[in-house]
Amino acid sequence: MNLLRWVHKLLIISGCKQPESLKYSNLRFLYNAYTFLVVFLVHALLLGEIFDLILTVENQEDFSDNIYLTLGMIVTSSKICSLLRNKKKIVSLMELLQRDPFSPSTAEEEQICAKFDRITQWNAIMHTVTVATSGFCIYGLSLPADFKSKQLRFRAWMPYDYSSEFSFTLTYVCQFVTVMFAAIANLTSENLFSGLMIHTLGQFEILELRLRNIEKNENHLARRCAHHHKQIYKFATMINEKFKVIVFIQFTTSVMSLCISLYRFTRNVTNAIFLEVLLFSLCTIIQIFYYCWFANEAKLKSLELPQKILHSNWTSLQIDTKKILLMIMRRATVPIEITSGVMVKMDIESLKVILKTSYSAFNMLRQNQ
Repeated sequence: MNLLRWVHKLLIISGCKQPESLKYSNLRFLYNAYTFLVVFLVHALLLGEIFDLILTVENQEDFSDNIYLTLGMIVTSSKICSLLRNKKKIVSLMELLQRDPFSPSTAEEEQICAKFDRITQWNAIMHTVTVATSGFCIYGLSLPADFKSKQLRFRAWMPYDYSSEFSFTLTYVCQFVTVMFAAIANLTSENLFSGLMIHTLGQFEILELRLRNIEKNENHLARRCAHHHKQIYKFATMINEKFKVIVFIQFTTSVMSLCISLYRFTRNVTNAIFLEVLLFSLCTIIQIFYYCWFANEAKLKSLELPQKILHSNWTSLQIDTKKILLMIMRRATVPIEITSGVMVKMDIESLKVILKTSYSAFNMLRQNQ
């Protein structure tokens, strides 16, 4: 089965995975040039934002207009660098789902695998549509006013004068393309993480099916289930290793981004700016929601396994098979935990803490205004 198809496409579009169909060296060179262009544009915009903070920002209003995008670009930069640095390991992680013991061995297991792949694809497409719609709304509503005043959609320092019609148009289009690349990089990271976690949930359902199908004299199948359970935990640990730095940066910056966004809501802004702040805040919340929700689901699913075993026909099994099932149950008392760095556990409670902390920081900022 070709799993995570939409995530594969996003990896290719973001420049993080060379298509397998590129067999000629000149085509591979062009794709590498495309990857370089994506990385260059994202980091050029990030540097422009940082230099704007250093050289141009003069007051609190200018700072709030700049910092929320700067924080977002820092997260985007970390995601692109992480995806490029670990691209071979990420591809092997995705391919691992199609190998034993994860690969389905019966028609019923194939149905479970296909069901969770459909969930992954639907989830990725809806997230892509949401982010793309937000991006085009932000630019579409502000386009006439921006060109009339010759003002870039997002604050950034440029090493040249872009007051002429041609240079402004070129700079505006370049910034638009860069923001779109940044959005795709974020989509790729979030959908990759959520897709892998959704398939982790699917593996637990396949394991539960295999446990229910253990017969009296099938000790080897019980051992296979124990091995499968161990590999699911190992798979989740590998996901955590690949994403813990990204998630740590995402969590750290999200608190500040939401705080600044709430502060900008209190200012007298145009409808276009209000919509921009609203959509940007929504996308930021969706980003942290993805990491917390799917990590929390994997944790809950791993804790359900002992109950599933108890509701199976375990009383009719041999003593050796019961011992294997007991070993699985003892291992399952320690749930799968996805962490941000080494301190923060990714679950719904962490999401609540982030939102509460953002609001508290906003209140403190407003009182000191």
